[in-house]
Amino acid sequence: MFRKVLESAWTRHAVFSAQLYCWAMLFTDYVGGFTFCFGPSMLPTVNTRGDIFLTERISIYTKKLKRGDVVLAISPRNPDIIVCKRIIALGGDRVCSNQDEYPRKFITVPRNHVFLQGDNLDQSTDSRDYGPVSLGLVRQKLLARIWPLTQIGLVRSHYDPDRFPAEHAPQPPVHEWERQLSAPQHQGQGQGQQEQTQEQLQVSQPVQQQPQEDPQSQNLLPPQPSQATELVTSGQRGE
Repeated sequence: MFRKVLESAWTRHAVFSAQLYCWAMLFTDYVGGFTFCFGPSMLPTVNTRGDIFLTERISIYTKKLKRGDVVLAISPRNPDIIVCKRIIALGGDRVCSNQDEYPRKFITVPRNHVFLQGDNLDQSTDSRDYGPVSLGLVRQKLLARIWPLTQIGLVRSHYDPDRFPAEHAPQPPVHEWERQLSAPQHQGQGQGQQEQTQEQLQVSQPVQQQPQEDPQSQNLLPPQPSQATELVTSGQRGE
């Protein structure tokens, strides 16, 4: 009798533990959880000795990540390593990929990709080295630090364009001459300007007369002054 009671109690405990484990796995896979981060690449956001953070995954599944969010992602170079970086650019953005070199080189982040960088650029291996990261490799987003107790608080999702230069414009810049060509012009105004230009050209260009030939002597005679020339000459004499 006692043995049966123990077996039934153990069975209930085992079933409850299995259910609790399944619910915990579902929660951590689709909602959020806790993680331990350390290293110098995210100073001063993450301490080198290590911090414990509260994370969430809802923003990843709903695709509501934004620039400045701190995320955990699988390293494109080594799938066994999880990296902690900050999102600098989203799909369609143009971002500088060589901030320590001149001239600056800007690349366009592909669709469904993000450009990741560490806050401590001098000691960070990030998208400047392995390029934009697919959203499928992004696992979690950091919400708040819960350890150490003296530094409890939310993780700031800030973006500094002076420190991380990026161009948030999917389309390339439009030059002034391209904008002028694409601007609509009034047809009537264009025709009027054309006619005025032709009249100015006709007035400004002098009438050149060919020399006349004497059929008897076959000698070239000087050109006869036109009516306009005679009027101008007589006017000058009158003054």
